[in-house]
Amino acid sequence: MAIVLGIIVGVIFYFVNGGQYTLSFDEKAFFYFLLPPIIFAAGYNLKQRNFFKNFSYISIFGILGTFITFIVIFVLTYAVSEIDWIYIESSPDSYRNKSIVHLTMSDCLYFAATTCATDTVASLTMLKPKNFPKLFSVIFGESTLNDAVAVILFQVITMMCKDSEINLDGGMVGTIIGNFFKIGILSLLIGLFCGLLCALLLKHAHFLKISPIFEISVIFFFGYLSYVICQNIELSGILALLICGIVLAHYAFYNISITSKLATG
Repeated sequence: MAIVLGIIVGVIFYFVNGGQYTLSFDEKAFFYFLLPPIIFAAGYNLKQRNFFKNFSYISIFGILGTFITFIVIFVLTYAVSEIDWIYIESSPDSYRNKSIVHLTMSDCLYFAATTCATDTVASLTMLKPKNFPKLFSVIFGESTLNDAVAVILFQVITMMCKDSEINLDGGMVGTIIGNFFKIGILSLLIGLFCGLLCALLLKHAHFLKISPIFEISVIFFFGYLSYVICQNIELSGILALLICGIVLAHYAFYNISITSKLATG
């Protein structure tokens, strides 16, 4: 069904675009309007009991596993590039007429950071939370942390490659690890701050309880605020928004009216 739906949508866009195969898409529209609601919903509707109960397994697979995958992909890609196994054939019938492609260190790092992010949608669709609660929570939590770690790695590499080409040495590894923890910790703190501030506001600001619309708007505002702050200071908005959603579900959810609970839950 997903493949058929994709074909139908692709055909519609093809004819709408005047039969042209190229179709441009503004990345800002995706990162600022389409992605935040998805990440916020994942954190806000997270089954917290199962998540924190299996947090040790989730951390091993989501953080350490992503790091190992990133390192393995980077080393193999760099090695394949150095032994001239990446090339473009100018003539399909002649092996000699080929142009060797040497990937730079930045290319290999970007490639590794992009491909170390895994998609667990197919796995989660086959697992029923009621039948396999522990396995479902571990896979779901791992996919959430995996995406956040991959995005942070990509941002770290972008910051390092902004000025000049980087070299493979101990200093580079230390810089990647240091920037990773800096971005991760600061993003986490901003998400915690926005979530706790929203919870306190909903608890003590009684004028917000006049209408469920006010409560729901405040919840979405603070979630989006954490994302925008991190995006504009080159931190991980995804991690901040995810943490903010978890905090809001744990604290702010109990400070809102029943109507708002039904609407947001």
